[in-house]
Amino acid sequence: MSRRSNHEWGEYFLLVTVLATALIGGAFLFAPQTIPGIFSQDYVEPTARFYLQFLGATMFGYSVLNALALKNFTDKRIGQIVCKANITSLSIALIVTLNGIATGVLSNFTWVFVAEHTLFLIGFMVLLRTIRI
Repeated sequence: MSRRSNHEWGEYFLLVTVLATALIGGAFLFAPQTIPGIFSQDYVEPTARFYLQFLGATMFGYSVLNALALKNFTDKRIGQIVCKANITSLSIALIVTLNGIATGVLSNFTWVFVAEHTLFLIGFMVLLRTIRI
């Protein structure tokens, strides 16, 4: 790939992660009562609702940070920082999610999040290693 197409691929990939994180974070933040099935429950207890909203706020905030980085993605240093931060966050989220599944706290539906974390993690690793920003 040429330098320009590598840069464009990186921007498109980051845009997809911004949109996905904003949508999932927004759902957790603004509609936590619609997500109880993820936690193998019929309803969301007040404490769980708080944690869902807190997680949603964090995810939504992360999407804003990535969106701001997207505006400056041509700077190699910013591209590397964005990739490393996302790799760190996604790795931790993947471990926590797998632990939740293994301990029975999370339902099998949560494998969707495992797939999402894994795909984005691989994408950011590829972007960090191969894309010349």
